[in-house]
Amino acid sequence: MIKNEKLENEASYWYSCNKEGLSLSQEKLFLRWINADIEHKKNYDSITKIENICASFDDEYLNNLEQEVLLTAKRSKIFGNLKYYASAAVFILAICVGAFKVNEYYSPSYINTLISETKPIKEVLLPDDSLLSLDAKTKINISFYVSERRVELLQGQVFFNINRDVKRPFIITSGSTQIQVLGTSFEVKKLDKRTIVRVSSGKVKVSYVYNENKAPRILSLLTKGDEITVNSLGKVTALKKVALDNIALWRNNKIFFDNISIKEAVNELSRYITKKIEVDDKIASLAITGKFFLDKPNKFFEAISSIHPLIINEEKNIISINKKK
Repeated sequence: MIKNEKLENEASYWYSCNKEGLSLSQEKLFLRWINADIEHKKNYDSITKIENICASFDDEYLNNLEQEVLLTAKRSKIFGNLKYYASAAVFILAICVGAFKVNEYYSPSYINTLISETKPIKEVLLPDDSLLSLDAKTKINISFYVSERRVELLQGQVFFNINRDVKRPFIITSGSTQIQVLGTSFEVKKLDKRTIVRVSSGKVKVSYVYNENKAPRILSLLTKGDEITVNSLGKVTALKKVALDNIALWRNNKIFFDNISIKEAVNELSRYITKKIEVDDKIASLAITGKFFLDKPNKFFEAISSIHPLIINEEKNIISINKKK
């Protein structure tokens, strides 16, 4: 992308943001951007002028003008034949209007990146009034467009409470797994080689992108109380019902293990504590079931050592779990 095109896209993005209203953080970024270079301001002012010109025409006139441009483009193929226009200025204006509308359609009206550390972020309000809760050690990218709302889950897990908007579906991507909703509440958890979706209310469509050049293939339509696990190859490895009370328990400072290995449980618990936990391979596959408070990890270690022949050692910043000799 050449510099001028890049600046035009940036200017279009900031113009769209200003139309919808800037948050305090966005306003700071916008001022930093527009004052960084005189060319930034020129591009932004240019788009503002085009929009002001457009505002002086009625919708019917603009629609007719756009259709005429498209028809002429098809006839001339390379936009070289302007004999259909009585004025070159009208042609240029039509192209500018069309280009601006395309930029406005494809440029995000809102973007943000959220990162949590060792403590969850309990509530984040989005511009569409949707609410997100981020578990510890979670990272997401958010981008809103005219036709859709998107969240990319890079790591961790998020509970979504989505405000219904039939014109703009809400789409979450976790690797090649895609989750689409209109308005509902659910949890998405991204692990190294799989994604888990649990639904609290409404309906959730889960798909997988097997080929980037083709539409995602629908794997399942989930409803209240459903849980699906999709591996990194797009295979559904589990589809079952879960207790609603156990969905996104971390929001209430709790964690639930449902017959999983000690190794998996430790990996989960490691999100909430700063100490490193080492597990002996000989006991890593032993199972554990139970509900624990996140701020009382010692209860977890007491539980596994009471049901399995284990010994727990703690030295400095390392907790080791080994089989009793």
